[in-house]
Amino acid sequence: MYGTIAVAVLLMTGSGLLLRMHLGAARGAAARAMDERERTFLEQQRRRRVWSSVVIGLIGAALLGSPWFQHPAGLRFWCYWLALLAGVGWITLLAAGDALNTRRHYRAQLHDELRQTVRLQAEILGRLRHRHNGDASADIDLPRNSA
Repeated sequence: MYGTIAVAVLLMTGSGLLLRMHLGAARGAAARAMDERERTFLEQQRRRRVWSSVVIGLIGAALLGSPWFQHPAGLRFWCYWLALLAGVGWITLLAAGDALNTRRHYRAQLHDELRQTVRLQAEILGRLRHRHNGDASADIDLPRNSA
């Protein structure tokens, strides 16, 4: 019983610390200049993580009632444990959604940066060709794209 209480207190404390961290990060992000896509991503990420932290705290609080629900005696026992299981499942879904959305966001960001790099390389090559009357390799050794 004391172990359950200790785990419950740890979950609730951890939940509070996570909430404080997420809300502090949101205030820091609000002060930065960023484009709309980045702002939307960070807002959705913050929302998922705050929800996860709240559910962790609720599970911790619910665990305090577990000593009264140790023996399968009726519908209240099953409802209690199914609610805890549903909370854990909800946290898992939020974490999976967060991971997938983060991966998608950073892939799109990488794609944009690669596109910009190719555009800048083409612009530099064009300027070098213009400066050397069409012979870009006159004074410099340009690396060839192996793609």
